[in-house]
Amino acid sequence: MYFPIRETVMEKQIYKMFIAIFAAATAAALCLSVANGEPETESRKFLALVIGNSAYQGGILNGPDNDARDMASALHDIGFQISNDGNIPNLNQASMNSVIQNFLERVDENTVAIVYYSGHGIEDPFSKKTTLFRLMPILMHTEI
Repeated sequence: MYFPIRETVMEKQIYKMFIAIFAAATAAALCLSVANGEPETESRKFLALVIGNSAYQGGILNGPDNDARDMASALHDIGFQISNDGNIPNLNQASMNSVIQNFLERVDENTVAIVYYSGHGIEDPFSKKTTLFRLMPILMHTEI
């Protein structure tokens, strides 16, 4: 059975504050890296991959697609290019693989890269040495 999670006004305000703090901290880190003699920001690429999956077969989550859009907007406002702009919410497995591969192809040693994911994830039970989590696309095809 699916029970929707209802966000309160307070939770939404806290989340918006988190995005603002994250954006400010990222901007401060970029300024510090330049002050410490690292290459100028003009020679760097600022690239973000943002995914928000909420329309799952088992029920719709209240928020991940909006959270991802808010984060994409905040990152864009501080100079990041959103690599999958226009293809942020509700990605199936093929779409997720495609946007991740495209993102990885654009990242090099001069790239400041951020990945933001909002949606379901699961812990991989077969991971023996480290805890490994997997991001869940909205339609998951599994073979047993």
